[in-house]
Amino acid sequence: MSAMSLAGRGSRNQTPRENKRKVSRAIVGCLVKRCLFLALAVLALGGVASAQQADPTLLTQYKQLNRRYFSGKLPIANVSVFWDETISKSDLAGTWITKFEGEPENIRVSVSTFIQECGSCVGAALLHEMVHIKLRNRKIDMHGKEFQKEMVRLAKKGAFAPYW
Repeated sequence: MSAMSLAGRGSRNQTPRENKRKVSRAIVGCLVKRCLFLALAVLALGGVASAQQADPTLLTQYKQLNRRYFSGKLPIANVSVFWDETISKSDLAGTWITKFEGEPENIRVSVSTFIQECGSCVGAALLHEMVHIKLRNRKIDMHGKEFQKEMVRLAKKGAFAPYW
């Protein structure tokens, strides 16, 4: 389906710019509908990682790192940290943050089972994901200047020394 058919043909009285805005809104609306459909499908199936259980050892490590390097300011409630065998070797870890209207924020940190036997890799990956959590409410480049600044702050505090 073309963008034009999504937005309608527009009227002859509309300027090209107005018509372009209408097309853009229609495309965004279609994407939002697709995302909502996927979210509902995921909820119906029991969540994104329903087969993966939160790992208490990883959560304990998250809490320790939070206290030591983030002054305990990162959220703990509604945070789950788990091993994930579906993450590629190149990613190693990922964070998903959801906040639906009327519900508390939900943070899921998944760590690749590929690094499960490498304690130093796990610690460094958790710190990396925790920086994403710290900066979650800012509209920034995911690995841009603010992210790099926070990683340098952690390095100066010796956060990576046990893992490097």
